[in-house]
Amino acid sequence: MSRKIKRRLESLALTLFLGAVLLAIAAGAGWGIWELMCLVPPTWARLWAIVATILIPVVGVTCWRAGNIENKGRLAGIDDGLDRVTRAATMAVDMRQAQVRVTRQVRQQQPESSVILPQPRWPELPVGNPGEIVEL
Repeated sequence: MSRKIKRRLESLALTLFLGAVLLAIAAGAGWGIWELMCLVPPTWARLWAIVATILIPVVGVTCWRAGNIENKGRLAGIDDGLDRVTRAATMAVDMRQAQVRVTRQVRQQQPESSVILPQPRWPELPVGNPGEIVEL
């Protein structure tokens, strides 16, 4: 058998085993609930069913409201994050504009009598052929 087939068979065996375990747990829980309900008088069972039925919409509305609150908080957090990024970008642009403004002011304030020194002249070096050693 190749490794691939062997791995698939092991995966299938593990899946079947875990499915059987989960089925056993569900069957045991169902049997336990059945046994407990056999101990409860019918009037209490009816009362429990009525209360559970009444609470279904209450739980639904409560979960819906909690989801809306969570969603509003998440959107507010996204808005807050975007505001911070926008502020940082604006500050960066403002700083760049201030830097340009200061640079222009400094250039304008330079004295007119500034002396420009000539560039040094380097002597020309002798150039030889490629691979030739040149002595200076």
